[in-house]
Amino acid sequence: MRIAPRRMTALKGDMQVGKSALFLLSAMVLLAAIPADGNLLTNGNLDRSYAQEIVPGFFLPKPANWVNEGSRAITGPYEDEMSSEPWAGPAPTPVTNDGLLDGPFPDGVGGPDGAVIFKAFSGTTANGAATGHLYQDVAGAAGWKYTLTGWAGAEANYLA
Repeated sequence: MRIAPRRMTALKGDMQVGKSALFLLSAMVLLAAIPADGNLLTNGNLDRSYAQEIVPGFFLPKPANWVNEGSRAITGPYEDEMSSEPWAGPAPTPVTNDGLLDGPFPDGVGGPDGAVIFKAFSGTTANGAATGHLYQDVAGAAGWKYTLTGWAGAEANYLA
């Protein structure tokens, strides 16, 4: 009878070492998955794009790796709420050049430095005010601090 408890104790000890090793391995994998520069977003500068069909046969570039959703207050969801444009990216916004990695327009933004333009003018009294959402879901860890920085501009007559 004393042999069985000793075996159980030894097995329990082995399991504890195994759990510790598994935790250490999991922590190493998690840390390896975080980019060295700390940027968790994919295509964070919005230069990379893909061709999105807006209406049959008409495509516009949209920011790759981002979810974009448009809606009008009266008529509901629609696809032409924003697009990636080469003239929206250069200074005064931060100058980047990842657009060179894409193909020609509309598969790519059509230049080295793209940005997203929200088409607030696509909302009218007939179809309602336009709303656009652009987001990425990114895994985070409890207790860590995250900073999201960005640049935005607006013209006269936008709805705040």
